[in-house]
Amino acid sequence: MGAKLRRLRLASVLRRFGWKCMTYDYMTRVVLNRPVTEKEALRRVDVRRPVSDEAADAYTVFGMNDTYLEICDASFFQVGWCLMAFLIGFPVLLFLAISNAMDSIEVPAAIVRNGDAAWFSASGWGLCAVALAGCGFTIVLLLKDCFNYRHKSVRFNRRTRMVYAFRHNGLGGMVQVPWDKAFFYVHRHTSNSMMGERQR
Repeated sequence: MGAKLRRLRLASVLRRFGWKCMTYDYMTRVVLNRPVTEKEALRRVDVRRPVSDEAADAYTVFGMNDTYLEICDASFFQVGWCLMAFLIGFPVLLFLAISNAMDSIEVPAAIVRNGDAAWFSASGWGLCAVALAGCGFTIVLLLKDCFNYRHKSVRFNRRTRMVYAFRHNGLGGMVQVPWDKAFFYVHRHTSNSMMGERQR
């Protein structure tokens, strides 16, 4: 409870200074606690009227019965890219870090004779630090795909008229919104199959 209160206070301070609170849905940046834009208001979906005669689920439905409809979040289609970035980036960056460290320790004799050993060693250690930071970043990317939830479900319960959005397994990890009070709108997003993004 204390951690949640601290987060709320931090968000209040950030809003007071005009800063936007943001989070990441997989690798997609999402701005929190912001007003609805005019375009979003125009795209609002009326939950009391059908949008189309035919259902186009775009392979997002994971479960369905006469009580609820469960779909996956949009980030499900991006799963795998972070793992690939780790498999490619981590070995390359680690090799660069080790090679720069070795060059900084054993400075070539020609550079020593020219009196440039100090800056050569310093620049090598600097590049080594950058490469190690890159290795750390690829590990963060790895944790987005592995040792994490494969997808985060959103459940629409027809009988209780509630929407349940799973975020994480902990305090405040389940967002519950009344169906009739929720704001649904069509999000126009440029298609980019290479990044796992689709028009939605």
